[in-house]
Amino acid sequence: MTRPAAPPATTAAPRRSDAMVEHLVETTLDVFATMIARPLQSAPPTYNTAQPGAAVVATVGFTGSLKGLVVVRCSKAAGLEITAAMLGLEPDAVVADVPDAMGEVANMVAGGFRTKMSSGDDRWEITMPVVTSGEQFTITYSTDTFRVVCPFTMGSHDIFVELVVQPDQR
Repeated sequence: MTRPAAPPATTAAPRRSDAMVEHLVETTLDVFATMIARPLQSAPPTYNTAQPGAAVVATVGFTGSLKGLVVVRCSKAAGLEITAAMLGLEPDAVVADVPDAMGEVANMVAGGFRTKMSSGDDRWEITMPVVTSGEQFTITYSTDTFRVVCPFTMGSHDIFVELVVQPDQR
């Protein structure tokens, strides 16, 4: 069975995505600065590109006038540093806590995004976080989803926050 060709990579934003991306970037910067005490540097987002590599992937779903996912991706070392900063401990003391901490990071980012996107009668909900960790895995979405990857750096670590939206909802 052959896979359909991936959509071409582009940096052009379709319809309502400018506001969505702006809200996602603002929320991510705020969460890392205030809750983790690790400021991030942001880079321009990319649309419908290949998934960035990661050893820790935390996902939170959302529903409202839009349906989709907020996905936080990072290396194992970045996950350890984030967890250690959240708990006020050394990275070697938090290995078992990484899934819970990264799930909470994704939850905070998705919750802030939800708050910024909600208005009036447009009530949004988010799901429980799901955290996947390991080596050399990919997460497959429907081929017709809209995806934007917002890259950040935290010191020497790359952090990626991805927005995945179901079709015809941009």
